[in-house]
Amino acid sequence: MVNHMRHTRGHTRNRRSHHGLSAISLSLCSNCGQPNTTHTMCKNCGYFKGKMIINMTAKIDKKVPGRIDPPGERIIVDHRFIAVRPRWS
Repeated sequence: MVNHMRHTRGHTRNRRSHHGLSAISLSLCSNCGQPNTTHTMCKNCGYFKGKMIINMTAKIDKKVPGRIDPPGERIIVDHRFIAVRPRWS
């Protein structure tokens, strides 16, 4: 590349100033208190803005057939923590 066609370091850095990544903004679920991304349904309890979108207890029961845990207990499958069954059921 010919020397007079190069951009200066300042010009290159000014252009790259908009390439920075922003942090993910998290908020707490109003129903269960778990952190989740804003404007999305809670992946733990299935609520969004105080309304149930997905019945997560039915989804968990479908995943683990024949397993019924009391409310507030952790559901563990294959040594991995899946979810906490909400106490409101």
